[in-house]
Amino acid sequence: MSALILFSLVVGVGATAILDGFAKLSEYAFGITATNWAKVGQLLRRWSAGRFGAIVGDVPAPSPADGVVGWIFHYLVGILYAAALPIFWGMGFVHDPTPGPVVLIGFGASTLAGTMILMPAMGAGFAGSRLPNRAARLGYLVVAHALFATAQYALACAIAG
Repeated sequence: MSALILFSLVVGVGATAILDGFAKLSEYAFGITATNWAKVGQLLRRWSAGRFGAIVGDVPAPSPADGVVGWIFHYLVGILYAAALPIFWGMGFVHDPTPGPVVLIGFGASTLAGTMILMPAMGAGFAGSRLPNRAARLGYLVVAHALFATAQYALACAIAG
């Protein structure tokens, strides 16, 4: 059990941190705004209060507490994606990682979750259909999640020995 926890923390937190570094670099170099995790936290806090639906219209600015909730959620999701690898492919994956599962979980599942769950919940529509720069945002999402999956695999290989 401790190997699963260690693997999940190292791979999940590490790959998520690399994704966040890429987001900051993209924002600085290309003006591509990163996900506003405070708004995500605001959404989650609204949902926990029983107010379901997307964040659209006149919604107050997120609070500092929303930011904390959003960032914790972001890293927990990264940890869960990492944990899914040995949970679904066995603990042997921790000692001998292969790229296939990482492509399915780290790239496929995370990209689909972003386009089918997060974007609609944040008011951007299914796969960003309401965004004025939809193609650019989807392209960014694909590149960012490919980097996330690559980081997952690299970290999994590094701790496998």
